[in-house]
Amino acid sequence: MNRLEQLLNSLHAVHKMVAPTMQLWNNAAYTSAMTSSGLSREAARVWDMIDPANPQMVTEANRLYQTLHIIVNLTADFSPSVSLENARDILDNIKESNRLPGIGTSIVHSWWEDSLRPSLTWNIELMDLYLQQGQVAEAAVAARSLQKWLEPLVTVLKQQQSLLAKGVRPAPFYSGKDFSIARLAKLEQKLTESEQDIAQRIADLASPTSYAWDNIYDDLSELLPNEYEYYQALNHNALTQVCLNIFLIITGLDSDRLQQNAVSQLSGYYQEILDWNATYYNLLKNISSDLERLLAPRNLTRIWKGMDIRVEQMELKVGNQFPEEFVNLLDRYQVETRIAEQDRTILHAEGDLFIIKVDELSEEEIPYLIVGMKGKTDATGN
Repeated sequence: MNRLEQLLNSLHAVHKMVAPTMQLWNNAAYTSAMTSSGLSREAARVWDMIDPANPQMVTEANRLYQTLHIIVNLTADFSPSVSLENARDILDNIKESNRLPGIGTSIVHSWWEDSLRPSLTWNIELMDLYLQQGQVAEAAVAARSLQKWLEPLVTVLKQQQSLLAKGVRPAPFYSGKDFSIARLAKLEQKLTESEQDIAQRIADLASPTSYAWDNIYDDLSELLPNEYEYYQALNHNALTQVCLNIFLIITGLDSDRLQQNAVSQLSGYYQEILDWNATYYNLLKNISSDLERLLAPRNLTRIWKGMDIRVEQMELKVGNQFPEEFVNLLDRYQVETRIAEQDRTILHAEGDLFIIKVDELSEEEIPYLIVGMKGKTDATGN
């Protein structure tokens, strides 16, 4: 049941992110930017790794968005008709914006340094080279190219920042080349169905008397492989935990069933042993009862007419003392002894002592027993 509950929690976690993702994709500008720009999809993946509860990460993300927004506005002012002096002023402002003072070592900083800043710097240096040669028109073309490259990114980050400011994290599913809003809507419906199915199985397991284990096993064996196939085919990080939980349950089902069968089989064996023990116990009780009746003086006299037959039974109980009048039997029958605090203490006995007398003859039947004696052991030295 614990694994099913973990699966249900992971489904809830993904479902919680789907609604804000649908909100993003219903924005036409966002969808268009994500469809046309690989850089935008890459940025969205970075933003999905930002923890809304981490103020430093949120601040750095907002600073980077503002920086890129300023650069886009500056490149929009860079037209072929501006003077060389004005063009140089605009470029100086772009250069000044191409840095993130105070930024830390978060995922945002790493993405800026590795994926974004090198390309920005190259474009800025190209514009600078044109202006050094007095070629304002060519520099404006380079500025326009930079603007077109950054605009979809700024559009996407604007929407991402809007959710981040509300403390909401969208699901990392991206429209365009690798996903579609129709597939996301289908995923949302599938998540709802999966949550209901798993919640029902958990309820079934909580009432085992009304739902046999074999039924649960067969039900889950049919349901889970289809669930795994669906979520695995989407191939998205957000569903990794869901797929892992399903996989663990599937692989554990056979083991659980084998264990259940083994337990049932062992229970059957133990029941057979208990039944045999009960049978033998009743048999011994009957034999003991028959023996008591047979050894009763009245019955012995009736059976052995004309003979004086008597049978005396001495109970040998662990912890009691061996009868003093028969202590000579201990040596005669070489009874095992152990050192004890008190003489003739019965430490172990597998029956009672019987004294059988026929006329003037006498015979003893003594069971295996161990008797404790002060400072005395048997011949073996024990």
